[in-house]
Amino acid sequence: MTQPALQKVPVFTKADQAQVAVWAKHVGRLDEAVPMPAEGDDLEPLFETLNMFCRANWHLNNGLDTIRPFVGRILVVIQDSGAFKSRGCETFDEFLRNHVAGVFRLKRSSLYMLMRIAKRLPSVTPAQFSSAGVSSLALISKFTDSSSPVQVSKLVERASSMTNDAFEDWVIKQGYLDKGEAKQATIVIRTNKAVAGRWKKFLADEKIQAEFGDDPGRVLDDLMDLGRAHLQGK
Repeated sequence: MTQPALQKVPVFTKADQAQVAVWAKHVGRLDEAVPMPAEGDDLEPLFETLNMFCRANWHLNNGLDTIRPFVGRILVVIQDSGAFKSRGCETFDEFLRNHVAGVFRLKRSSLYMLMRIAKRLPSVTPAQFSSAGVSSLALISKFTDSSSPVQVSKLVERASSMTNDAFEDWVIKQGYLDKGEAKQATIVIRTNKAVAGRWKKFLADEKIQAEFGDDPGRVLDDLMDLGRAHLQGK
């Protein structure tokens, strides 16, 4: 297992600030700004850019909304292309834990949320991301994706004109989600270390992520549906 690449406070230089400013002015889609690498491409610039944005995030008090979408998109590219293996990691979760979250003091749950937005809503621009905000975009990603770009654009416009709570209430009233799906909750399950370890490995499994996604709550929900269907089929 690889170890965290850094342990000290990340440095963020004036040159970094200038580069981030250029990226923040990008007006197009995220998946155009950070495309998937072709076979044989040099992966080093991908990791250098991720490092730069994570250092910016650390120094800017959890980041500006014009920076955060790039973090999510770059992580999606690193995961889907398998680039994390070039850092000596067997799984993407290991890379995220030891080379991103552990280094820049970022919560993995927050990083996975940014990735979910980047995966489901790649048509969203940095400006739209900034105006709508993470919470509202995460909510939108629960019931639609960029296969319906016009709908996404209208939803983002609506979210930009409302507070997070007001937009959440509006989404529920429109029937996009029910109240139970929209409201966040935390489940604490008492178990032993062996089961907890198996759960962590299960969530980190690439085949599981490909089938169910990387949101623990959604994985659990899908597993409960599978279990119920299995019992009904007996």
